[in-house]
Amino acid sequence: MEKFKLTVVRNTLVKIVTTVSIFVFVKNKSDVGIYTIIMVFGIIVSQVVLWPYLYKEIHFVKRNGKSEKSYKTKFIFVPYSYCGKSI
Repeated sequence: MEKFKLTVVRNTLVKIVTTVSIFVFVKNKSDVGIYTIIMVFGIIVSQVVLWPYLYKEIHFVKRNGKSEKSYKTKFIFVPYSYCGKSI
């Protein structure tokens, strides 16, 4: 079962901290560098926060002497065009 709540809560907290940081540290138009650093830092933190959870979900197993990835959640990929809808 996918755990969207965990992902959404963590990402929302990071976005709130990023937004508050922008309002606190960016005072005028010349603070574009500070704004950029805050945005980049927010994106990196939002990804890094999810990595520990990812390592719990992906397991490597050996089959026939080869290392393969084994996912707890099975992913099904259906191209958008096969659903009968056009872009």
